[in-house]
Amino acid sequence: GTVLAQLGMGNRQAMLVAASAMVGVYLFSKSSLSNAKAVAGYSSTPVEKRVEAAALERQLGVSFGQAGSSLLAALVAVIAAVEWYAPYQPTASDTVASSFFARQTWSPIVAGIVVGLNQLPAMLLLGRSIGSSSAYCTLTGSACSMVSKVPEYLQNYRGRGADSWWQPMYLAGAVGGAYLSASLSGSDLLWSTPQSLFAADAPNGGLGFVLSAAGGVLILLGARIAGGCTSGIGISLFSQLLSPAIESVAAMFGAAIVTANVVAALGLYPGFVTTL
Repeated sequence: GTVLAQLGMGNRQAMLVAASAMVGVYLFSKSSLSNAKAVAGYSSTPVEKRVEAAALERQLGVSFGQAGSSLLAALVAVIAAVEWYAPYQPTASDTVASSFFARQTWSPIVAGIVVGLNQLPAMLLLGRSIGSSSAYCTLTGSACSMVSKVPEYLQNYRGRGADSWWQPMYLAGAVGGAYLSASLSGSDLLWSTPQSLFAADAPNGGLGFVLSAAGGVLILLGARIAGGCTSGIGISLFSQLLSPAIESVAAMFGAAIVTANVVAALGLYPGFVTTL
């Protein structure tokens, strides 16, 4: 999701990350991992049965409403604690913005609610929950078809019309929305192209070529191994109270916190220092 927003702002590092992400998808499709679920017999169990078994309310022996309200209360408590410790502060330009959409920053609470509400049109119009990593599979498969044989794994994401292309269209809309938001708020567009292989070019200039490319590969390689990304697992499946999704989100953010601190400690990305 962050990559899409950065693409909309013209961030050239994000372009490299997105292209490298397709490499990550291709590597996954050519590895034995792409067949691991089938080999293990995972696919022999109907999806409905797997979802039912993974439901948090079933595992706790309570209703969906009880499980959901309890989790909601816990999350509200965490949000309250974070806001008490490090409250959101609008920028000086936000306080004089002519409209809500002219603000450069939104309250994270408001932004989170908007992201969650995006599930409604997806479910009502498409009968699908939001996700984005499958779009990279569709795009990578299409790119492969132009130069070579499409790997078997990627063939599952092609040739199904709107069922294959709604996610790429969703990604395109996210990029367009980010561009519109940046334009309305007067945010800087077209960040500089990275000039070094490893180090960041400036405190807020982003990472060098190698780390940007490596990050892109790892993002989608990890997403395909997990069977979903931070949107599909962290928002969609988490909101459906599936216990594997809750565990994955905890692992995602736990690993991200450790990684951010390690990167900052090594001085690989000075821009991180101001955010920790």
